[in-house]
Amino acid sequence: MTQKTIYFLIILVGIHLFGSLSSEAQTSSSKKGSTYLQQLNAEEIIRILQVSPQQDLNNLHTLIINYKNKLTQTYEDKLRQVLHELNVLRNPSYQYRVWQVAKQMEGLNLYHDYAVSGSKENDDVNTCVNGWCQVMAQTGQYQLKDLVGANIKLMEGTIAKEQQKAKPNLRQAKPKYIHVQEVIRSSEKLGFLPLDLDLAQRGDFCVQYYRKTRLQDQFSAQHISVIDMVVPWGNDMFELRDWHEGVEGEPFIYRTGTNKESSHNNIFVEQNVYYGYQDNQGYERQIFTKNPNICQAYGYFGENVAQAKVLIHQINYLRGQLYMLKNLGHYLPGR
Repeated sequence: MTQKTIYFLIILVGIHLFGSLSSEAQTSSSKKGSTYLQQLNAEEIIRILQVSPQQDLNNLHTLIINYKNKLTQTYEDKLRQVLHELNVLRNPSYQYRVWQVAKQMEGLNLYHDYAVSGSKENDDVNTCVNGWCQVMAQTGQYQLKDLVGANIKLMEGTIAKEQQKAKPNLRQAKPKYIHVQEVIRSSEKLGFLPLDLDLAQRGDFCVQYYRKTRLQDQFSAQHISVIDMVVPWGNDMFELRDWHEGVEGEPFIYRTGTNKESSHNNIFVEQNVYYGYQDNQGYERQIFTKNPNICQAYGYFGENVAQAKVLIHQINYLRGQLYMLKNLGHYLPGR
């Protein structure tokens, strides 16, 4: 058996498995169409191999390519449809309010109210979840209003320092969730669901996971930011733009992929993004700065969480199928 024939057999096995798996995620009508397409091509392939296996290998190659292209187009069309259905569940007024609140907060220092005994100023160590709570609580969504409580008691030294600034923070509510892990544990109750980062929109949030010596080589959610937009760069690259607090020595800031040293890790390629269809959490990103990490988005759907969860599951499945098809192409001779 020639190497070329082996390649074809690998593709045939892959197509058979792919067709079997894909039918489980489709509606009854699309199941019938997919099954018919699969049987039609399988019968044609068997006929070619039985009649003249050596002479018609080129025809078989063409048939497999055409089948692969048809499947790819089918899943790409379905993915666009499901993405549209998912985005219909978004809340434009919420998204606009996120933009309003976050813009007003740009340039503000945010504080804790558990200052060290005897200190004259509030604690402003970097805890970026602080800014996230402040923005979300002011959007007007009932699920998010309790993310902050009573006002922090600003100490005299903090007030004096703030009064010297062009944009002082003289009033700040106390955040309910200090740790990012607590936000993640409560995410669905708050109206958020895990979502692939390149599909995120304004008002979603981004979590950065780090694996460093201080974490004993275990991934841990360390930072959270308010997503503004995702900008496609092409060739499976994109840029995340977000609002972020917690950069040491800087206030609540807006980051593009390049406007801050801390935001260089907002540029993504396919190999270093966590996707929902992957079994593992992904790979630490090789970035320009000293903190390689893994990022994942949580999309806000509010009262539509139950519907959105079903659609996100379909999106993950379709993306997984397209990933399989893309990699099957590597086994095709001459590809």
